[in-house]
Amino acid sequence: MIAQGDIVVADLGGETREFALVVSNIRFHRLAERALVAPEIRVQQTTTRQPWHIAIDGRVFALDALQSIRVERALEQAGRAGTSQLATLRTALMRIL
Repeated sequence: MIAQGDIVVADLGGETREFALVVSNIRFHRLAERALVAPEIRVQQTTTRQPWHIAIDGRVFALDALQSIRVERALEQAGRAGTSQLATLRTALMRIL
């Protein structure tokens, strides 16, 4: 089962599979059979990153573009956010809620 902080390759409804950061927790996944994910975005290095953009392992994920997907559309795990990055994720979520 995927967990909050996992970086997954997911079917987000387009023609290609994309990287996404799992924002929701396991309890939500079990009850709703869905996951909230933040898709990866492409930003230029000179661009000032917004507080709702989370950088992990060279990838930037956009919390302002959250999507709800069926759990099975998270096809494979491709990484994991560290403890400090999870804290940043939670802080960013509180700022936009």
